[in-house]
Amino acid sequence: MQNALFRPVSELLAECTGLHFPPERKTDLERGLESAAKELGFREQEACARWLLTGNPGKDGIEILASHLTVGETYFFRDMKTFNALERSILPQLLQRPALRIWSAGCCTGEEPYSIAMLLDRIAPARQDIQIIATDVNPRFLEKAVLGVYGSWSFRNAPSWIMDAYFNKNGSEYELLPHVRNRVRFDKLNLAADPYPENVDLVFCRNVLMYFSPQKQDMAAQALCRSAAEGGWLIVSPAELSDGLFSGFERIDFAESTFYRKRTSIPQRASPQPARVIPKPEKTPASDKLPDPCAMARQCADNGDLEAASSWCEMAIAADPVDPARHYLFATVLHEMGRREKEADALRKVIYLKPDFALAHFALGNLCLAQGRKKAAMRHFGNASSILDKLPRDEVLPESEGMAAGRLADIIGRMRDRHESG
Repeated sequence: MQNALFRPVSELLAECTGLHFPPERKTDLERGLESAAKELGFREQEACARWLLTGNPGKDGIEILASHLTVGETYFFRDMKTFNALERSILPQLLQRPALRIWSAGCCTGEEPYSIAMLLDRIAPARQDIQIIATDVNPRFLEKAVLGVYGSWSFRNAPSWIMDAYFNKNGSEYELLPHVRNRVRFDKLNLAADPYPENVDLVFCRNVLMYFSPQKQDMAAQALCRSAAEGGWLIVSPAELSDGLFSGFERIDFAESTFYRKRTSIPQRASPQPARVIPKPEKTPASDKLPDPCAMARQCADNGDLEAASSWCEMAIAADPVDPARHYLFATVLHEMGRREKEADALRKVIYLKPDFALAHFALGNLCLAQGRKKAAMRHFGNASSILDKLPRDEVLPESEGMAAGRLADIIGRMRDRHESG
């Protein structure tokens, strides 16, 4: 896409959908437009872009675009720490209310609202006055969510009991039991343009605002505050915590999670769970901006909080899954945690996304050596050497904290000599 088209198209999408495509995400926008163009009847993405700017795409056209520009990456009981705090501290308070209204905003393919429904079925099976609303701008996500049929990938990191208790297995797929599926109502809703539900006791809006422009983040945060009932709760992802952005809420820190509660005129006692200090990024003039998950991951790792660093890495990857640097950062954290298999998976993703990422080849070689796989290690070292041979010796390698290509080449050379002769 020509640069002259990119900016106005990016601004139009931010206004219509809230989705933010700064220059560094130009490739993501181009990829989404190319895919949407075919469905909208255009031969190429530029023709589709010009139609956006000069025509009238309407609500259906915007929904088709959104279906190609949003990422459907989720699973059941994602971030178990959140659900633990919800079960132990938040829901016992909310269940004292005569009725309960819960909203999953940006619900994707339904795993999040169904997780809430399963949790409520466990702790309050007799309550029939609980309404769970789930919305998304992507109609294709909603179509899958309504069916309630999922593959095994949706259960990664989920509690083992949910498969047996709430799903019927049908070949390689799992079908949600009707009594849980019927507890959730799905609707299309564009958070950047449509009115929000009212008087909501508990709002989930996780991994949504990170994709919005700063202006739309501010608009959505104010609308979420208006949407919440008095004393209602807001749950965002760790990457979206921002006291400046959510000034209409008070921040409540639990042992493993942080939530927001709508401010009321009557002070309320905090949860009996022990609080912890949540690492915060360095102050910036724009204090209402969401923190950079990569910076937070590095800060937590430097402070020795590897579990928190791992969570921030996952948030960073969710925000931009095709950035090899984010997967490499995750691999370095996993290395410090001693999680060798996951580290290897992360490094292989780095190489898939960027085959000439020398440090990833080198790290895989070291992993293979530690496992006694000398032949595989030499192959990875050889790949790294071939990449480094094409670079100037004084060129600083990305994500290396200042290491030059020549220095790494020398290190690999000595390692290969030692192990090949040994």
